[in-house]
Amino acid sequence: MGMLCELLLLDEPASGLGHDEIANLDAALRDLKSHDVTLCIVDHKVGFLGRLADRSIALHHGAVIASEKTIDVLADEAVATAYLSKKHA
Repeated sequence: MGMLCELLLLDEPASGLGHDEIANLDAALRDLKSHDVTLCIVDHKVGFLGRLADRSIALHHGAVIASEKTIDVLADEAVATAYLSKKHA
C-alpha cells in the first residue's frame, strides 16, 4: 500500500474572526499539522500565518516575490514594500 497524504486547502479562514476565534482556529490547525496533515492557507492576517506556517510564499500582482521560511518572507524588503508601501518598508 502507498502512503496516504492529506492536504487541507483554506482560503481566508481567519477572515471576520475575532481574537478568541483565531486562537481556536490556530489550535485546530496545529492539531491537524501534528497529525501530518499538510496545510495550504491563503490569508492576509500575517500574524496568524506567521505563528502557524513553516514556509510562506508572497505574491504581488500574481508574481512570486518571496518564497522561503516564513520568518524570512516576513522580513523581506520586497514583501514590506508591496504590502506596506515604500514609506513603511
